[in-house]
Order: sequence, then structure tokens, then C-alpha cells
Amino acid sequence: MALVENILLLLIVGFATGSVLGLLVASYIRYQRKKTRITKVLILLHVYLASSMIVILISSIFDFFEIPIVISEEDILAFLPDELPLVFIHTLFSPLRGIFILPAFYYFCVFAQLVFFMEEEKRKKLVKWSVILIAVALAVTFFVIGLLLYVIGCSLADLPIDYILITLIVLRSRLFVKIITLVVFCMVAFPVFFISFRLWKQRPQDDPHKSDLLYFAIMAFVLILLPIFELVDFLLLQAGATRPTIGFLLQMLWIPVLVYAAYRGYFASKSRKI
Repeated sequence: MALVENILLLLIVGFATGSVLGLLVASYIRYQRKKTRITKVLILLHVYLASSMIVILISSIFDFFEIPIVISEEDILAFLPDELPLVFIHTLFSPLRGIFILPAFYYFCVFAQLVFFMEEEKRKKLVKWSVILIAVALAVTFFVIGLLLYVIGCSLADLPIDYILITLIVLRSRLFVKIITLVVFCMVAFPVFFISFRLWKQRPQDDPHKSDLLYFAIMAFVLILLPIFELVDFLLLQAGATRPTIGFLLQMLWIPVLVYAAYRGYFASKSRKI
């Protein structure tokens, strides 16, 4: 990428990261004022979410210095042996993000159960299945990270290794995780969206919590979009697109919208339910 594009990408990712960190500060302030199970869940959610954004920011710094990632097994043949450690270290950041984003969504599931699904047994079962799928995705993600660390160690020690085979396993495993992530997000975010939107339409105009429900619906809608954009980003890279893809840029541009909707839903001054 050209220097201007690299700087623009860093600014976009930096702004998205800063907005999430701001939401983390807001959740901490709310927790200090009102220590409940919900506020505790929210602060844990935003700790993991902020951590995932920091991982993306560090990866963008690698992009700024034009350090590539492994996109396909054929890429291995294009790298010099002394380039492989840095390339695989940069590649490591993608599954590393999943170590934080999956627990963040777990806490969103807990939040949804406490706020929206408390009296709905079917929704509670949905959350339980979501947690199981999150655990599966985390297990596969740790497996991928272990493989990448093994590759990095072998490349640093000049040990013989089948880079193409391991890269193929890593890429297929990451695709599996992204599909599970999309399914899990939709399983929980869709009900939150419909419940919030329905309650928003039912509430009278003078209800102080009416706008909160609308922002919850917007937040849930964005949560449905983000894993779709992430999957599009991955598939475009596999098809030969250059970084950053339109899928990645859409993720970064929609994250501030998610943060604003979450802030207005969670922490608006008139909101006293959380």
C-alpha cells in the first residue's frame, strides 16, 4: 500500500480503537456508581472488546511497515526464509483477536439473557447453545495459535517443516471459526434486535427508555453485520484481494456506530435500568 493509504488505515483503526476504549471507561464509571451483575458483565465485555481492538491496531502497524500475512498456501513460496518469522507473527494476530472477541460476545450473551431473555426459556436455551459454540470456536482458535507458534519457532530455529500443509490447516480452521462466529452472533443478536425493536414500537412517546430500546436494536443490527464483514474480508483475501479489503474497512467504519449505539443504550443519563 502507498504511504497515504497506510496512514489512513491507521487513523481509521485508531479511531475505532479509541471509541471502544472510551466505552470501556464509561462502563467502568457506571460500575463504580452502580455495582450490579449487569454492570460487572458490561465491564468484562468491554475489556475483551477493547483488547481485540488493540490486537487489530498492532496488526495495522505491521501493515504500515508493509509486513505481509499468509493469505494462501501458495504465498509461502513467495517469501524468503528470513522473512517467514515476521510474516507468521503478523499472521498470528488474526486468530489472536478471536481469543478476545469470542469471550466479549459470551458476555454479550450473558447480558442479553439478563436483560432480554430472563422470562423466555427458549431464548435461554439459545444462549446455552451459543456458549457451547463459542467454546468450540475458542478451542479451534487456540489450536490455530498453537500451530502458528510452532511454525514461528521452527522458522527461527531453521528446522524443517511442511509450511504449506500447516498453512492449509490454519486457513481452513480459521474459516471454520469465522462461520461459527457468524452463526453465534446471529443466534443471539437477531432476537435482541427484534425484541428491542418490538418494545420500542410498543412504548409510548413519553417513556424515558423508548430511545434506549431503539439504540439496543441498532447495536444488535451492527453485531449481525460485523461477522458478515469479517467473513467477506477473509474470503476476499483468499480470492486474491489486497489488504485492506472492503470487508475490513466496513468493520472498522461500523465499530464507532456500534459504540455510539451501545453508549446511548447502556449509559445514557436517562437510562436507569442498568
